[in-house]
Amino acid sequence: MDAPVRRRLTSLGSCRGSSSKAVGRAPSIAVAAALLLFSAPALAEAEGELSGSLAPGVDTNPRRIVGEEPSPDFLLSLTGNARGRVSFGPRSVAAARYDLGLKKFLEQRGEDVAVQQLDLDVAARFGAWSLGANGAGKLRLSREGERDYGDLSGEGFVSLGLSRTASARAALGARWFSYPPDPDYGSLGPRASLGLRWALLRSLGLSFGLVGGLADFRGNARLESGETGGTRRRDRLLAGQLQLSFRGPVAIQGGYQWSGNWSNSMGESSQRHRISAALTAALPWSCFGSLHGAWQRIHYPDGLFLSKELLDMLLYDDEAQSSLAAKLARPLGRRVELEIKYALYWIELPPRGDEETLTYTRQMASVGAAFRW
Repeated sequence: MDAPVRRRLTSLGSCRGSSSKAVGRAPSIAVAAALLLFSAPALAEAEGELSGSLAPGVDTNPRRIVGEEPSPDFLLSLTGNARGRVSFGPRSVAAARYDLGLKKFLEQRGEDVAVQQLDLDVAARFGAWSLGANGAGKLRLSREGERDYGDLSGEGFVSLGLSRTASARAALGARWFSYPPDPDYGSLGPRASLGLRWALLRSLGLSFGLVGGLADFRGNARLESGETGGTRRRDRLLAGQLQLSFRGPVAIQGGYQWSGNWSNSMGESSQRHRISAALTAALPWSCFGSLHGAWQRIHYPDGLFLSKELLDMLLYDDEAQSSLAAKLARPLGRRVELEIKYALYWIELPPRGDEETLTYTRQMASVGAAFRW
């Protein structure tokens, strides 16, 4: 496993050399401008990492079918990741991460999909206090466009080091969601969060997070009859998470999350309980293995109605499902490693009318190679 590629820049003028050609002129200017808002010391330090993978595999339910026999299909998966971090002295830092995922199916070409995600963070430290801002954007595009969506959020935050082992963070921002197949499902609203971290021991950490928000939708709320009424749909969201992590010969991470959504639209209110755990360890023959499992239970107070939009969000968001995933990797050199992956997703959907409870399942398996620079 290679360490990130590190490059030291002695002045802003050096950013105009080969590094700007590799990253791109516009992103370089944007990052530099954000950093200058905080400070412009004489010395700057930058580091970055590029990675990607290419893996053929099989998907047992590419169309996310519920209640019917799905048709499996072979696929080719391509992923890419770029991360960068620039520090201007000990007080200010900017970081960016870009992820790209592509899937090409052999027969069911309508499920071909491209997913892009960009995360940006800028922060400055003043003693025990830190001030900053971050933003995240995600765009999903498919060949047929039936389930495309865009998700954009941004916030400003302040954090405080309570002691050498504990810190607190508060943030205030907004989230915008777009769903082109049904524009009325798009929303905009404010969000606020509070987080606490505590290092119980050098290898043992505990964190707690609380998030609340409002969502004002473009469309109107649905009535009990299933028809659209004359009142604008509005949701209230509250979520809490507790997470424990251990770093040792075996890295262990476990957590519990509860979230509630209260909506004035029929069938959209829900309460969710999620328990997750992950293990990562070195194995014989220079291999690395990881195992991740999550179980969740979703309760819908309305009980009898699931909109197509809500169903799409559930089935296309892996984080909204129970899952079991395993990965085995073995380095083939300094920059290449072989990967074998398997994942199982399932969710029990509440019944509609006289129908029985519907169970959705999907399995994926692949063998490929990953590259790092």
